[in-house]
Order: sequence, then C-alpha cells, then structure tokens
Amino acid sequence: MGTATDVTAALTYIIGRGAGQNGVSEIADGTWTLTNRTRDGREERFSELVFHGGPGSTLEMRVFSRAALERAFREAGFARVRIASEPYLPFGIHWPEPWSVPMVAYAPK
Repeated sequence: MGTATDVTAALTYIIGRGAGQNGVSEIADGTWTLTNRTRDGREERFSELVFHGGPGSTLEMRVFSRAALERAFREAGFARVRIASEPYLPFGIHWPEPWSVPMVAYAPK
C-alpha cells in the first residue's frame, strides 16, 4: 500500500468520478483506504489517509515543499523556476501567506 503522500494524482481523478471502482472507504478495523484503478487497469491502494473535519470528511491533499517543487522542475528539464510571490495591488493580487503562490517554469532556449 502507498501512503497519503502518494495519492495526489489519483485524487483529482477519483473525486471527480465518485465511488465505484475508485473511491475512499472505511475498512473493518476502522482505518480508511483510497482505491484507484489506473487507465491501464492496475489497482492502486493507499492507506494512512488524513481527513479535515474527521474521518470520511474532506481528504487532505499532499503538501509539497518549495525546494522539492523547484528540484522536480529542474529534473523535468526546465531551465529556470520563479516563485511569483510578489503582490500587484492594482489587480488585487496579494499573497498574505508564503504558500499557494504561483510558480513559473521556463523552458530551455
């Protein structure tokens, strides 16, 4: 089984489709599991899920560090990465917190 930090890509797909072959369910011992069927038919199961508002409520999404995201962009072949955290008040753009800010990845020339 994977962990909650492995499920981000599957979650958007699963939540959009609802239950069926894919979904979040409680198993006999009171723990929760996320099940996904990939496009090529493989079944994935993830455990150690974390919920906001209690079990079975809103599934917590993966949290990335800035350094990990910048490294992933470099490893994917981007030439440069910029964190666009500067405010632009004439358009109402203000980031009061240091997270959830846009990132710009530049392709090599």
